[in-house]
Amino acid sequence: MCEKMRITMSYSGGTYRGIQLASAFHEKGILERIFVPFYSQKWPNLTRIFGRGEDRQVVSVEKVETNLKVCIFRKILHRTRGLRRVPKARDRYRVGDMFDKWVSKQITDRNTDIIIAESHQALHTIRKAKELGIVTFLDRTNSHIRIQERIDSDELKRLGMKPWHDNRDIERGLDEYEEADFIIAPSAFVKNGFVKEGISAEKILCVSPGIDLTYFDKIPKNDDVFRVIYCGGISHRKGIMYLLEAIASLKLKNSEVWLIGGVADGMMNLLAKYEGLYKIINFVANYELYKYFSQGSIFVLPSLEDSFGKVIVEAMACGLPAIVTTNTAAGDVVREGKDGFVVPVKNVKSLMEKILYLYNNSQICKDMGNSAMKRVREEFTLNAYAERMISSLKKCV
Repeated sequence: MCEKMRITMSYSGGTYRGIQLASAFHEKGILERIFVPFYSQKWPNLTRIFGRGEDRQVVSVEKVETNLKVCIFRKILHRTRGLRRVPKARDRYRVGDMFDKWVSKQITDRNTDIIIAESHQALHTIRKAKELGIVTFLDRTNSHIRIQERIDSDELKRLGMKPWHDNRDIERGLDEYEEADFIIAPSAFVKNGFVKEGISAEKILCVSPGIDLTYFDKIPKNDDVFRVIYCGGISHRKGIMYLLEAIASLKLKNSEVWLIGGVADGMMNLLAKYEGLYKIINFVANYELYKYFSQGSIFVLPSLEDSFGKVIVEAMACGLPAIVTTNTAAGDVVREGKDGFVVPVKNVKSLMEKILYLYNNSQICKDMGNSAMKRVREEFTLNAYAERMISSLKKCV
């Protein structure tokens, strides 16, 4: 069955998960094509302009279709956003729509059995595929858009910031959910949210991602500092302010916080309240993250909304116990008290308790880190992810 399955994919390039999964499918001989705006191995001379050097997965360039016009359009919008005073969501809608329409035009005959398309850029692709009798799977990269909107809006208002959602983007998301044959949820948190919003549980596949362990391993720690590591976009949705409030209240000796990631608009003013408690490391290539994780003592992802939080698995692969919220992969990955802890969202007290417990119990902290590292190597490799996905696809097709 696996050999006969032909899979076409469409991804924005904003997440490594798409190209990593395509690489595993390609190795198994079931990848028909993948559409992405840019692929550095296909356009190596343009990598500094459009791409990222971490496109290190092996997918034959003949299987990869790119659209440089989308890349140019996206870069122009990004560079001029401040001048135009346009919210990010509006630009995301325009870029996604442009890419989606292009992909739909490339699908001209029934040369594939399955199409997996990333959300926010899949509506036209889904409609064209269904005309041709191709089974469609929407890969949802966040929670249900209504849930995402509510969480975002509540937190932005609390912080005195303006909500950023675009109604067109929301409506497109709802149409994608309705028209796709199946929806791929990367965690139980996402699946449960869809069910609460009225989507049939039978339509939703819960498939936990994996990582390429080639780039994630533990190396020696250089000091005895108790170091809390966070990695991801430094934005309101990631719960950074709750983490910093917890750290400020604890006042731990010989400790520090590393925030790895780009700082979102409007966040620097909020972070200023805790200046001196943290160090911002602006950008680290995905394949270099292990060097930073290995200098940590624990990993904390206090997200208010995260579809999975692949950085959880990446940090665990480098021997860090993880403290994560219920609105992430949470119980899908982290076993309570064994690989780390799961805490409620926006709960400073719970964050303080778990951080302090690991701070005061260094051997337990190390044992949990070793357990986390073993769990990732057994359950969350890229090949295990591909096998989970193939198994789920087979049940539907």
